[in-house]
Amino acid sequence: MALPPFDALTAALDALLGQHIANTTRRARVRRAVDCLDDLRMAPLAHIEFATDVSSWPAIPRLRFLRALRELRGEPVARARRDARVGRYEMEVVGALEDINEDIRIRQINAQADPDLLDFEWFLTPDGRFLTLLCTYADVLAQQRSFVRSMRNPLPESLMVLKSMRTYGSRALRLGNDPPPGWTEVMLLTEHQEPVGRRSFQR
Repeated sequence: MALPPFDALTAALDALLGQHIANTTRRARVRRAVDCLDDLRMAPLAHIEFATDVSSWPAIPRLRFLRALRELRGEPVARARRDARVGRYEMEVVGALEDINEDIRIRQINAQADPDLLDFEWFLTPDGRFLTLLCTYADVLAQQRSFVRSMRNPLPESLMVLKSMRTYGSRALRLGNDPPPGWTEVMLLTEHQEPVGRRSFQR
């Protein structure tokens, strides 16, 4: 089967970027990194992320672009469902920031393997003492899979110490679930018949 002419692929690239990247500076950065639509379709995702610096984008525009990229490449794309949830994890920094950055970089790469982990975002306080991780999961099963992965590859406590965990989500939060070993539940909020709720644990 004949391939589309190069000009057509270039026009299709401009259309895709115009549809999914509203910010002209970020759109130009992507446009400079590739020549045509096939570059986005076929290049390794890690190369695209490095060339476009997409990891520095705000969370929602980055998620929109990466979702469009996965659709273009025919990869599974999770859609947030009614039972989507957000995990918030607070950590105290105890190690060198350079080592922490490398650990986070590897974890972000691993997180991309799960299409139901919709977003994975780290924030450092201005004084460099605390880290916050926000994870958006498609549903409770995605959150459980992420938790299992974290148990197999726990945060190195020589670098950062997990201090609190919170889950924000819709639908039922089962009251019978015990906190993880060594943790105390400090807050449980539910609302309405099919509650939006929050569970918080500290140790």
